Amino acid sequence: MARGKRGRGGGARAAAVPPFGADHADWAAALTHGDALPVATALAKLAPNPPDFGAFLPAGVARGAEQIAAEQLGHLLDGWRFLSSAFFARVTNSPAGVVHYAYYAELRAAFSLMASTGLRVKWRDSYYVDAAGAVHALSNWQTHECVWKVWPQWLSRSDVVGKFQANIKLHPLVPLQELMQEINSHLGAHAIKSWGLDLLKPASDHDFRNTASYESAITSVLQEDISPPISDRFRKAWELMLPNASSLRFDEAFSAYLLYVAMKYRTGADAVEDVLSSEVFERMADVLSRHFGVPSQLFAETVRANSEYFEIFELASTPVNDPDAVMIRALFLLRVAAAFAKSEVPPAAPIRDRLKGWLARVGVRKQNSTGLVSDIAKDYEDALDDLQVPFTAADICGARVHPTSVRLTRADAVVAWAV
Repeated sequence: MARGKRGRGGGARAAAVPPFGADHADWAAALTHGDALPVATALAKLAPNPPDFGAFLPAGVARGAEQIAAEQLGHLLDGWRFLSSAFFARVTNSPAGVVHYAYYAELRAAFSLMASTGLRVKWRDSYYVDAAGAVHALSNWQTHECVWKVWPQWLSRSDVVGKFQANIKLHPLVPLQELMQEINSHLGAHAIKSWGLDLLKPASDHDFRNTASYESAITSVLQEDISPPISDRFRKAWELMLPNASSLRFDEAFSAYLLYVAMKYRTGADAVEDVLSSEVFERMADVLSRHFGVPSQLFAETVRANSEYFEIFELASTPVNDPDAVMIRALFLLRVAAAFAKSEVPPAAPIRDRLKGWLARVGVRKQNSTGLVSDIAKDYEDALDDLQVPFTAADICGARVHPTSVRLTRADAVVAWAV
């Protein structure tokens, strides 16, 4: 009998097992050699014809970076549309609808994000492009299973975590990437992984999601007389998606949350004010002030101002089969996918006219409007001002919910100012 090779410890060395099994070993190469540059270059040059409603991709374009670039945007927009359906389901008391649509919003966000690194996921036609733009076909893999297996490995790419943190800022002068380096924390990388929880734990979620998608709960489950109220969570989730001086309120609040969590571990305190008043935090704020060239009090003020949103980030990172948690995770992943796309589309890129046309055709922007797309956000800020929480589905047809609050089912409007 042939002997196995022995390592330095004397034991037999087992044959290397491909991370995705022998049938899909080629996908490991896709994660190693898939390249973002050809896709970003193609995305900047996409020029639909006609400009405002032509297809993202001209007919007859071969497989390659241009196709992946078009699909990066396409999956992103479809993801926001699925999330709009999840928001509508939440407002109209359909928890199963929330889970169904939010899961598919997460899935589309994952497709878009993976496309940004040169990887196309499509049943019977998956492939990746390398740094030279060459196309490499990949073995067939059922779509959902493929994403469940590939997603956690994809998140381990250093360029993914780096790009995510580079595009999120606590302050215009304080990018999250540098902030995490200065406080010696890996919390940013852990967060994006936790937002894909519904893509990472299919075994435990399978029955939960299938029940939501395929079972008629109303035939066998007692329906409560009073709808679960729309709580302040819904308002806060929307507030996080509105623009601020840097980009989105989300970016500042998330950075503040990570800073708070890192300092909470070091101080042993829990309450926000106890953390901020500690000597450990004050010393760190001085270090950060010198590094970034901003006042030291900025850090405590930003943490304090955003502390009301910390529960939303904690919910998103909690592995629970809760409709609101699934919905918020989808929202956060789409925000990341939008940041990736925005960083790759120059302000004067032809595709921006097509995005304006898309916003008009889905009812977010007026047709032929000459106003700034970013001004659309003001309508949603006004809708939030009119919103009274908590409210129930029954309140929608009453006087308690202002008609403009119906806008708040349109999560896809975020594309107007986030991309």
